[in-house]
Amino acid sequence: MIKTVGKALLDQLAEQARSSERLRAHHMLHTEMSDPIHRFCVAAEPGTVVTPHRHPGKWELVVMLRGEIEVETFDETGKQLASYVLTPEGDLSALELPETVFHRFLARRSSAFLEIKPGPYTPPENAPWL
Repeated sequence: MIKTVGKALLDQLAEQARSSERLRAHHMLHTEMSDPIHRFCVAAEPGTVVTPHRHPGKWELVVMLRGEIEVETFDETGKQLASYVLTPEGDLSALELPETVFHRFLARRSSAFLEIKPGPYTPPENAPWL
């Protein structure tokens, strides 16, 4: 089956995110949680924060579709390593995070991005300093 991502889907996800307590929503493109590669669109509204975490054994690729997010990376002690601002029209529109790096996302504007990482699903490891 051919799957598409376009304005209508992103608008629908943005509306779901605005009405969500977490201010974000996602749409899975993979079929099963056991699939070897997970692909999904995430809509995030300003005010949402994904707390610092990492995905042991799994890299994570983020590709911006609209809006603007900030991705902060941290070492094992919670010291910030770097901050990246991603926008589809800016200098940086995609970022791949290695499995060892703690990171968090903050939506600066109403945003949508494609997230790709290896499956099957395993819960993320929350930062130990939280």
